[in-house]
Amino acid sequence: MRLFYAVFLPEDVRRALAEAQGRVSRYKGWKEVPPHQLHLTLLFLGERPEEDLEDLIALGHRLGRKVPPFTALLKGTGYFPNEGTPRVWFAKPRGRGLPSWPRA
Repeated sequence: MRLFYAVFLPEDVRRALAEAQGRVSRYKGWKEVPPHQLHLTLLFLGERPEEDLEDLIALGHRLGRKVPPFTALLKGTGYFPNEGTPRVWFAKPRGRGLPSWPRA
């Protein structure tokens, strides 16, 4: 299972991103994400065995209770992979404690 920790976006942000991705999805190879699945990935965990899922969910809940609410701004977009045919389009978040994008 490919797993990650994420937060879901407010409705107005999802609407704006859905509209923007509609403009880029006309290019060959782009896969549109349903608006209800748009999210801010906090940490990509990669491939994990299914038996890890329950512990990772519990860990996410424990960590989430320790993090105060935060504000993030979306500043620009990008895509990957950078070579060949791009398949994933993303918005670049900016905010206190968030890493700079794109990541190396």
